[in-house]
Amino acid sequence: MLLNPSKTEDHGNTRFILQAAAGNRTLLDTSIANDQISTQDWYPLPFEPDWHSAGEQYLLTISGSNTPAGQGLKLLYSPGSSPDGGNLTENGVPLQENIVLQYGCAAGLQKIWRTGKP
Repeated sequence: MLLNPSKTEDHGNTRFILQAAAGNRTLLDTSIANDQISTQDWYPLPFEPDWHSAGEQYLLTISGSNTPAGQGLKLLYSPGSSPDGGNLTENGVPLQENIVLQYGCAAGLQKIWRTGKP
Protein backbone atom coordinates (compact mmCIF):
# COMPACT_ATOMS: atom_id res chain seq x y z
CA MET A 1 0.00 0.00 0.00
CA LEU A 2 1.37 3.42 -0.93
CA LEU A 3 1.46 5.61 2.17
CA ASN A 4 2.21 9.30 2.60
CA PRO A 5 3.53 10.44 5.98
CA SER A 6 1.62 12.39 8.58
CA LYS A 7 3.07 15.40 10.37
CA THR A 8 6.15 14.60 12.45
CA GLU A 9 4.39 15.28 15.76
CA ASP A 10 1.69 12.67 15.02
CA HIS A 11 2.19 9.93 17.60
CA GLY A 12 -0.99 8.09 16.65
CA ASN A 13 -1.34 4.62 15.14
CA THR A 14 -2.94 3.25 12.01
CA ARG A 15 -4.49 -0.22 12.05
CA PHE A 16 -4.96 -2.46 9.01
CA ILE A 17 -7.35 -5.43 9.16
CA LEU A 18 -7.86 -7.75 6.16
CA GLN A 19 -10.75 -10.20 6.44
CA ALA A 20 -12.45 -12.67 4.14
CA ALA A 21 -15.98 -11.30 3.76
CA ALA A 22 -17.58 -14.73 4.16
CA GLY A 23 -16.99 -16.09 7.64
CA ASN A 24 -14.94 -13.10 8.83
CA ARG A 25 -11.62 -14.98 8.72
CA THR A 26 -8.90 -12.50 9.64
CA LEU A 27 -5.86 -12.71 7.38
CA LEU A 28 -4.07 -9.63 8.72
CA ASP A 29 -4.41 -7.44 11.78
CA THR A 30 -1.49 -5.08 12.29
CA SER A 31 -0.84 -1.55 13.50
CA ILE A 32 1.96 0.88 12.74
CA ALA A 33 3.01 4.08 14.43
CA ASN A 34 2.20 7.03 12.18
CA ASP A 35 5.59 8.62 12.81
CA GLN A 36 7.25 5.42 11.50
CA ILE A 37 6.37 6.49 7.94
CA SER A 38 8.67 9.41 7.10
CA THR A 39 8.50 9.49 3.29
CA GLN A 40 6.02 8.44 0.62
CA ASP A 41 6.71 4.76 0.09
CA TRP A 42 5.17 1.35 -0.43
CA TYR A 43 4.43 -0.23 2.93
CA PRO A 44 4.14 -4.04 2.90
CA LEU A 45 1.24 -5.73 4.66
CA PRO A 46 2.33 -9.40 4.60
CA PHE A 47 -0.09 -12.19 5.43
CA GLU A 48 -0.33 -15.93 4.88
CA PRO A 49 -1.78 -16.99 1.51
CA ASP A 50 -5.46 -17.85 1.45
CA TRP A 51 -5.33 -21.14 -0.42
CA HIS A 52 -9.09 -21.11 -1.02
CA SER A 53 -9.38 -17.56 -2.35
CA ALA A 54 -11.07 -18.31 -5.69
CA GLY A 55 -14.28 -16.27 -5.83
CA GLU A 56 -13.71 -14.79 -2.37
CA GLN A 57 -14.25 -11.15 -1.49
CA TYR A 58 -12.15 -9.39 1.12
CA LEU A 59 -12.64 -6.42 3.40
CA LEU A 60 -9.71 -4.11 4.19
CA THR A 61 -10.42 -1.85 7.16
CA ILE A 62 -8.04 1.03 7.91
CA SER A 63 -8.53 2.98 11.11
CA GLY A 64 -6.58 5.43 13.22
CA SER A 65 -6.21 5.93 16.94
CA ASN A 66 -4.69 8.73 19.01
CA THR A 67 -4.26 10.76 15.81
CA PRO A 68 -4.65 14.54 16.15
CA ALA A 69 -7.34 16.14 13.97
CA GLY A 70 -6.11 16.86 10.44
CA GLN A 71 -3.23 14.41 10.72
CA GLY A 72 -2.71 10.71 10.08
CA LEU A 73 -1.23 8.65 7.29
CA LYS A 74 -2.53 9.46 3.84
CA LEU A 75 -3.40 6.91 1.18
CA LEU A 76 -3.10 7.41 -2.56
CA TYR A 77 -6.47 7.28 -4.31
CA SER A 78 -7.09 6.82 -8.02
CA PRO A 79 -10.18 8.14 -9.81
CA GLY A 80 -12.91 5.90 -11.15
CA SER A 81 -14.66 2.78 -9.98
CA SER A 82 -12.89 -0.52 -9.44
CA PRO A 83 -12.87 -2.83 -12.47
CA ASP A 84 -13.23 -5.86 -10.19
CA GLY A 85 -16.36 -4.66 -8.42
CA GLY A 86 -14.68 -3.49 -5.24
CA ASN A 87 -16.24 -0.70 -3.20
CA LEU A 88 -14.50 2.02 -1.21
CA THR A 89 -16.13 3.78 1.72
CA GLU A 90 -14.67 6.39 4.04
CA ASN A 91 -16.39 6.73 7.40
CA GLY A 92 -19.35 4.86 5.93
CA VAL A 93 -19.69 7.16 2.90
CA PRO A 94 -19.27 5.48 -0.53
CA LEU A 95 -16.52 7.00 -2.70
CA GLN A 96 -15.95 6.79 -6.44
CA GLU A 97 -12.17 6.48 -6.03
CA ASN A 98 -10.00 3.44 -5.33
CA ILE A 99 -7.05 3.01 -2.98
CA VAL A 100 -3.84 2.34 -4.91
CA LEU A 101 -2.57 -1.11 -3.92
CA GLN A 102 0.18 -3.31 -5.28
CA TYR A 103 -0.44 -6.97 -4.61
CA GLY A 104 0.36 -10.45 -5.81
CA CYS A 105 -1.25 -13.79 -5.38
CA ALA A 106 1.16 -16.30 -3.80
CA ALA A 107 -1.54 -18.97 -3.65
CA GLY A 108 -2.22 -18.69 -7.38
CA LEU A 109 1.47 -18.59 -8.26
CA GLN A 110 2.26 -21.68 -6.17
CA LYS A 111 -0.68 -23.51 -7.77
CA ILE A 112 0.78 -22.76 -11.22
CA TRP A 113 4.21 -23.94 -10.06
CA ARG A 114 2.77 -27.20 -8.67
CA THR A 115 0.30 -28.06 -11.41
CA GLY A 116 1.57 -26.15 -14.44
CA LYS A 117 -1.83 -24.49 -14.97
CA PRO A 118 -3.94 -21.72 -13.36
